[in-house]
Amino acid sequence: GQLQKIDRVNLNQGEDVTLDDGTKITFDGASEFANYQVSYDPFQKWVLASALVMLISLVGSLVIKRRRVYIRLRPNAAGGTDVEMGGLARTDRAGWSEEFHELHRALLELPDPDEVEEDELYTDD
Repeated sequence: GQLQKIDRVNLNQGEDVTLDDGTKITFDGASEFANYQVSYDPFQKWVLASALVMLISLVGSLVIKRRRVYIRLRPNAAGGTDVEMGGLARTDRAGWSEEFHELHRALLELPDPDEVEEDELYTDD
């Protein structure tokens, strides 16, 4: 059967007590012991590596500038191609306008306005 609590008794070393049903309990003493557990978990390194990758990704997503550039190419009546570019900075960062204009000039191979005479700049017709 199942054990039932009959009485609660505090005993010092060498003391004994007899329960109502005649059972005699003696406390001989207690000694210290240590419990050691040795285990091997092969996935620990994978969990650590995954946690580090997630942490680095989080830091990267907070540090990297969030920008988008849109480019539309359309044929025109003269047989050429019209290029439209637009840019969007996802956060309010100073300097995005200058970065966009530099990217625009680099992609379309336009001259730098600081290095070209005023009358040599491209104009829209």
